[in-house]
Formats: sequence, C-alpha cells, structure tokens
Amino acid sequence: PACDSNRDCVFGVLPSIADGESYVLTSYFHEGFGKDAEAARFLEQTTFGPTKVDIAALSETGSSVPDFTSWIKAQFGEMTSHREFYRRRLNARMEYASHAYIPMTKT
Repeated sequence: PACDSNRDCVFGVLPSIADGESYVLTSYFHEGFGKDAEAARFLEQTTFGPTKVDIAALSETGSSVPDFTSWIKAQFGEMTSHREFYRRRLNARMEYASHAYIPMTKT
C-alpha cells in the first residue's frame, strides 16, 4: 500500500467520481444474534457447511462470543497429508499373518 505523511494508506485505486460526490466506507457490527447464530455464521463461512453438533461445540466456547481463534488453531492442529491418507487406504497392509493358500493333500 502507498501511505502519505498522515499515515493514510491507499490499497487500491477507485474510479474517478464527479465533483461534490464521495465514497463512503460502511462497516456493520452484528450484535444480539446470540452465540448459536454467531457460531453458525462463522462456520458457514469457514467450512463446507456446519452441522448442529459443530454449532453447539463452538457455541460452548468463549464467554459472550464463541472463541473463533481457538477453533481456527484446532483446525490447523488436525491437518493431515492427503498423500498419507490416500496411501494408507490404497496400500492397506495386513496387520497379522494370514494363510491365504493352504494346500490340500489326498488321504
């Protein structure tokens, strides 16, 4: 970003507008939804779709707002290698000795 002496920074260039017009930056704060709704909203944005169990588990964290930071850290802790996952299932090894062929004898 380009910053001037007042520490005002520009991250992108907006299209020119007519004299007397201006851009307005608006942000919204969501409050009063409750922990379940906040958890559901967060999980909707960060997963392939939350389940009721996921929402309940996240809602139980934190005091007034779910603890999103701990949830994100836990997700990174669970990372696994897709290659390892694939190889374990593709090349499944027998964990015990097996006699697949037992010769039959005539008596």
